[in-house]
Amino acid sequence: MEQKRVKSAWEIAMERAERLGRLSPEELRKQEENEHRPIGEGLADRYLSGLPPRDVEAQLGRYTGAAAEFVRQGLLARLTEAFQWQELQRTRRALQGIREFFPSARMNDIASRLEQLLGEYELEKTQSAAIGQQQLATEAEGILRERGLGGSALRPNLEATATWHHARMQSEAAYEERLAVLTEELRRSL
Repeated sequence: MEQKRVKSAWEIAMERAERLGRLSPEELRKQEENEHRPIGEGLADRYLSGLPPRDVEAQLGRYTGAAAEFVRQGLLARLTEAFQWQELQRTRRALQGIREFFPSARMNDIASRLEQLLGEYELEKTQSAAIGQQQLATEAEGILRERGLGGSALRPNLEATATWHHARMQSEAAYEERLAVLTEELRRSL
């Protein structure tokens, strides 16, 4: 029986270096992207969790050339993934990061249009909520009265109704399409 030989870290590194020497330029680029893009994604996650912009800038400054490009691509991709209607505060932080870390006129223009879209969404959500709540409250109170329930202390939970969820989903779907167009434009602008 032959015993398996345990390789040292140096031997493993030398084998890896030998394999790398045989990679094509495209394969080397892909490997560098796979190594550096997650760094940018991690920076974005930390920024969205509260890391100060100056710390993100310091980290970005550590990379040059293609590595810097891939880190920035990862950062931008993760910031655009953060745009969600349910987490408007996180979305606003992501927009602030785009303006901070990608200070071009084109990116600023897209960020402005995204902010406008968020403003429209919030306004429509507030207005439709007021109208919808009144309509749903009237319907719910009618149903409760039919069942012999009533009184000023009784308030139906409108957000738990299927009608409410359906109306919210329809509204968000329209904004989601516009958001997708703008986020794709952001990704292409880097």
